[in-house]
Amino acid sequence: MKITEKTNISRTNESLNYQPDREKQFKETLSHARDIISSAATTATGLSGGPLMSLASAASSATGSSVSSDTLMQKTLQEQNQKFNMDFLKLQNDIQTENRKYTTLSNISKARHDTAKSAINNMRV
Repeated sequence: MKITEKTNISRTNESLNYQPDREKQFKETLSHARDIISSAATTATGLSGGPLMSLASAASSATGSSVSSDTLMQKTLQEQNQKFNMDFLKLQNDIQTENRKYTTLSNISKARHDTAKSAINNMRV
């Protein structure tokens, strides 16, 4: 499809409701947000216990919580970690059980095949 007519489209800043002050404010806000996020990430990785634990610790200390809430947060995270480990251990056990079943069935199938093959070969002789 070929366009034969040329259309002249021109818009002014007024027709688009362009506001340079808002654009400048938006850029500054994004810049500040980026600085806050990068400093939080730096702080989180620098604290003991890894990023997740340090982030939880930093969040609770920023709210003015006492030391006991930090301990409670650590215990909660440890309990969740133990639960995840138990779930993964159960999954690993289930996969190993399924693998053993598959191997057993595969061996039985192979034995049946070999028996049938040898019977056919004995008939030929």
